[in-house]
Amino acid sequence: MDKEIFNFLKEFKEEINSRFDSLESKVDGLESRFDGLESKVDGLESRFDGLESKVDGLESRFDGLETRFDGLESQVKENTSILKALVHKTDVQSAKIDQMSMDINYIKGDIKSIKKDFVIVEEVSANNWFQITQLKKQKSNQ
Repeated sequence: MDKEIFNFLKEFKEEINSRFDSLESKVDGLESRFDGLESKVDGLESRFDGLESKVDGLESRFDGLETRFDGLESQVKENTSILKALVHKTDVQSAKIDQMSMDINYIKGDIKSIKKDFVIVEEVSANNWFQITQLKKQKSNQ
């Protein structure tokens, strides 16, 4: 019976050792898988850091673009203001030109009238000279 107990204990010990070896093998496998996961997490962290860096770069570029856009917007407002002033000035100049054109036409009319009057004055003067010469002839004939 002692032998049986001894054999039983021996077999029990071998079975427990076998189970421990199996558990140890499984734990080693889990450790290996965990190390693999840890490595993958480190890789993901590294990629995430890279993405974060790229996002920071994009934010910086966006801020630069936003600043340039604000400058362009300000320039467009200034250009619009200048353009409106030029349009207004053009309208004023156009009105002045129209007024000058009307004045010129009025002056042309006055000049035509003066020319007609001058022609009449010339005719009257010529007639007067003719009469003067006629009178001088009559006086010298007498």
